[in-house]
Amino acid sequence: MNPVPTSPHSPPAPSYDELPKLTITSFGRRNGPLVPEPALTFDMRRLPNPPKHVRTSQSGLHKPLQEWLLSNPEVQSTISDICTSIDGYLKEALDHGEESVTVGVCCQLGKHRSVAVVETLSRRKFEGWNVVVSHRDVFQEKTKVGREKDRQKAKAARDRKPPLEGPTAAPNSTTSHDLDIPPPYYPHNSTTSTSYPPFVASDRSSEPSSHPDSDTRPPIANAQEGRSETNVSSSDTTANSTSSTIPSTKAPNTILARLLRWRPNRKSVLIAGLVILVVDFLAIFLPIYFVVVKPRNARRPVLIGGDGSLVVMDDGAQFVYQNPFGGFWVYDPEDPYNDSARPNSWTPPLNTTWNFATHRIHGVNLAGLFVLDPFVTPALFQKYPSAVDEWTLSVVMAQDTQGDGLIQLEDHYRTFITEVDIAQIASAGLTWVRLPIGFWAIETFQDEPFLPRVSWKYIVRILQWCRKYGLRVNLVLASGPWVAKCGKSGSVNFLNGVMGMANAQRTLYYIRVLAEFVSQPEWTNVVPVLTILDHPSQSIGVEQLRSFYVEAHRTIRETTGFGAGKGPYVALPDGFSVEEPLKPEIFDGFLNGADRVVVEKRFYTPPVREETEFASNTTTKDICSTVGTQMNSSRSRFGVTAAGSFSAAFVDCGLFVNGVRENTTYRGDCVYWNKYDVYDWQVANSVRDYVAAQMDSLSDYFFYTWKIGSAENGTVMAPLWSYELGWRNGWIPHNPREAIGICESILHSPPAPTGDVPYATGLISSTASASTAVDTRSSGIPTPTVSSPSFDGRYSSWMTGGEGAFLATGASAYPWPPRSISNTFSAQTSLPTYAVTGTPITLPPPTFTFITTVKKSIVVSMTVMPMSGFPPGKALAPTPSSGCNYPPAWDAQGVIFTQSCTRT
Repeated sequence: MNPVPTSPHSPPAPSYDELPKLTITSFGRRNGPLVPEPALTFDMRRLPNPPKHVRTSQSGLHKPLQEWLLSNPEVQSTISDICTSIDGYLKEALDHGEESVTVGVCCQLGKHRSVAVVETLSRRKFEGWNVVVSHRDVFQEKTKVGREKDRQKAKAARDRKPPLEGPTAAPNSTTSHDLDIPPPYYPHNSTTSTSYPPFVASDRSSEPSSHPDSDTRPPIANAQEGRSETNVSSSDTTANSTSSTIPSTKAPNTILARLLRWRPNRKSVLIAGLVILVVDFLAIFLPIYFVVVKPRNARRPVLIGGDGSLVVMDDGAQFVYQNPFGGFWVYDPEDPYNDSARPNSWTPPLNTTWNFATHRIHGVNLAGLFVLDPFVTPALFQKYPSAVDEWTLSVVMAQDTQGDGLIQLEDHYRTFITEVDIAQIASAGLTWVRLPIGFWAIETFQDEPFLPRVSWKYIVRILQWCRKYGLRVNLVLASGPWVAKCGKSGSVNFLNGVMGMANAQRTLYYIRVLAEFVSQPEWTNVVPVLTILDHPSQSIGVEQLRSFYVEAHRTIRETTGFGAGKGPYVALPDGFSVEEPLKPEIFDGFLNGADRVVVEKRFYTPPVREETEFASNTTTKDICSTVGTQMNSSRSRFGVTAAGSFSAAFVDCGLFVNGVRENTTYRGDCVYWNKYDVYDWQVANSVRDYVAAQMDSLSDYFFYTWKIGSAENGTVMAPLWSYELGWRNGWIPHNPREAIGICESILHSPPAPTGDVPYATGLISSTASASTAVDTRSSGIPTPTVSSPSFDGRYSSWMTGGEGAFLATGASAYPWPPRSISNTFSAQTSLPTYAVTGTPITLPPPTFTFITTVKKSIVVSMTVMPMSGFPPGKALAPTPSSGCNYPPAWDAQGVIFTQSCTRT
């Protein structure tokens, strides 16, 4: 039985791993040639050099420098010639069956012109080749060869100076002032190319001669890249010497006679004494400075690496970083907050502002790490069969003192997601990470069994790893009394029930604490988005949730200020699409004018129950027909929109997928789907089309989840939810950008426009009407009930923190507290809340580990790096009022409460 037939489409195009590899590397001639020698080398030293003030503050990786260089027509012409030469060589290479070609682009230092040209070339498509970009010398200090060249240059400059008396060399009109550099490019082993001698320490033929009487001397490089000086030959001096005055031979005797006649006076003795004191001081201080002080203050080099580089982790372990997409990691021991890394060549580095209109969010969730989900970490729940959620697991785990109690959770925080995982996320072509955390990372109240405050140091460790590999983070306050699946299952007690207001009060405070932390300069580039809830239940009510969203947005902006660059974007989950598909009018016009808000949508596809359902490919077609339209409608009406979760799972097979004690609804063979090692290429292609259709339609998304932990039998029992497994085994695209345009082929529409398509391509019409809705029995994804306006890729100014960004224009329609809360059953007009008298909470910065070597021994030093301007908590924390007997905060529905407990 074949559960899934062969894909009706032609075989997929070769993946990046299957294409021949084109490596384009920048380097500096000062630091020696590339090894091994590239097939093609292009010399950029004849191009104009950027001004000194630009070169000292920026490299070729910076956009302003690139724009300055590319504005020159000569540079544009040179790059065009380079592309023509590379295309011609690659064609011959393919004819000869070559699988790897290396192209070198050099300038003097390898930091500016060559880097900018390579970055420009990386944005050009070389059809049929997997392009990899690297920069050898962009972060290099001067090498021994470079320092030796500076010394030779200084000596030659001294030799050129005329004596104080005597003949002076006249300018030679025949001396050329042009740079003697090779043509802009020359292929390796070409009989028609000009060969340029590689500069090595033992080869002085390319250096200026230090002898002043040399007949011919090549031009010598100035200390500034790209400038040159031409020496005056000794023949010029000889030609002019006949007309000069010969110095007097009696001058030495006259000076000696004056010295013999000199008699010291009081002033002269005082000056001489001061000179002696200064000399003695310098004789003592200078050796101490150069031997002791300067080596201690010498800046350690910034470590950087791309594809194939060796990474040394905090514990000393090593692994090889593999990134075929041109990404590179950066680790700066002296500046742990260095934001220069990038995950791939098409994604800007962290220190460049993310543009939500032009850059795509291709991300994954790190579910099950800090907020446990039974099917993500099944072994923890199998060990304690009575546990059904993190609350009950924490209770029974704490009672297991012989099994290390709650310390087992810290072991989980430390080992479930490692630095290797973060590096692999970047290697998979992804750009973002969605990181759910529980409020117990900040604090817990009495009788709450969660492990308090321990996870925070591991949360900032994840943030630092994401910084190292250039990944941006959507930080999610995911668990609290409002979550029905994680945290504690059962009734909802957030804006619902007697303790609904008290729990919302705590939630707002935790949101403020997180906003204070991520708004610091050290974290704004790494955490551009803060999601304030996860999975809010429909039982809360639309009006109540809107009131909370308005108050939460006000709380965050009160902390960060208004306008672009001031704190993170605020992500608001649509909340109700899981239980009832979201109607467009629920959020239509809501929070208009609110400064930088993201709508986080969830499209729920009911699982396939019969083996024959997925075979028709109906689900994939319905996704392409409807999802892109709804996403673009949200972008046009509301602002930045992304999907918080989706997966490859079209069946609800998998251990604990529906909960610890819930069974699957799939009537077929779940054993087959739980054993991913039996998938053949037909199954992999069908599932990959299903995933790619979602990627193409959503455009901005977070897959759920990166990793599924092994069960007690050592195998992954819910493989369709694991991006890592799908990426490695072929049912998830090797590069997320491979999904662009797949909906056009699925729907048999005309070909997509050439070039990258920034937004969803699975659209039947940009203004599609919902008058003919799809059959939701097979897809569960409704067509909008109103016309969906097209989205042209541009957001209104207020949506991205520009003009008009402030509080929502209709905020007054949603007061706080809300006008009513369901299921209170209270005789009191006011519901219980907490006293605002607690000590302000300040989240601590990370602890950094530096590994140094002293006399061949490894020394690990621990240092806490304070953050610049890191403030203490600004607001008093909510705390239970003295003498108030609060109902159970997590189970207060139906409780009749008459005591007065309000904030003070």
